[in-house]
Amino acid sequence: MLGKESNEVQNLSLRVKIKTAVADSVYSEPVTLVVRPYIYVEPPVVPDAPKFIYIIGDMNQWNPNNRDFIMFRDNNDGADGKYTYTGNFGTGVYLKFCAEEFLGGFANMYCAADGGKLEFGDTGAFYIAGYKTVTIDIINMTWKIEPYDAGNAKNYDIVGPIGGFCNWDNEPAMTPSAFDKHQWRINQAFTGSTACKFRGDRNWTNNWGGGELDIPFGKAVFDGPGATVQEAGTYTIYFNDLTGHYVIKKDN
Repeated sequence: MLGKESNEVQNLSLRVKIKTAVADSVYSEPVTLVVRPYIYVEPPVVPDAPKFIYIIGDMNQWNPNNRDFIMFRDNNDGADGKYTYTGNFGTGVYLKFCAEEFLGGFANMYCAADGGKLEFGDTGAFYIAGYKTVTIDIINMTWKIEPYDAGNAKNYDIVGPIGGFCNWDNEPAMTPSAFDKHQWRINQAFTGSTACKFRGDRNWTNNWGGGELDIPFGKAVFDGPGATVQEAGTYTIYFNDLTGHYVIKKDN
């Protein structure tokens, strides 16, 4: 079947040859088989769980260990390779994306190639300016950058995680990014299981929560119930007040 087109039906004629030491070879009657050849395609590698992927670039002085900017997700399905980040990239920055296990070097980053193709290694950087949404797909190895209208975006003086761990009041204040005031981060200790959602300016008119099972990644909506933190420990929490995306990541 070598050289035949995949998925094209072929007719094969087969006969069995019998040969012994005391007699001439004997052949059976021919049998016709109808077969369909195929080409084996290696399936893409699907991670068991989503990776934590960080942005490395001009905004953090190309420090390959920096964790200030993280990529968000809409879900926790490892078969979905899409990651997203919406924010203000200022007058323009160059950047790449790096999974947590490869932090510390530049050889294993997600890089920009022509035609919306994503490359893995140490090749081209992305250039992004102004308010944009950048999306990468690490399974299909694609990327796209789209404009984001921040005309109605509200600026908050305080954003913090809130839940049973703080008796639903006087929540700890997250630290806004100096590069983009809509990106917030905090290291928070939890002593046990608790709901965790977000509130702006300590006012319930500005509150967002994900679904109970939406952890470590999620997208909060107004007045949502909040993700449930199951285990005690210290967590690094990221929140994007433009889109409601968050990450609640347990520290090792």
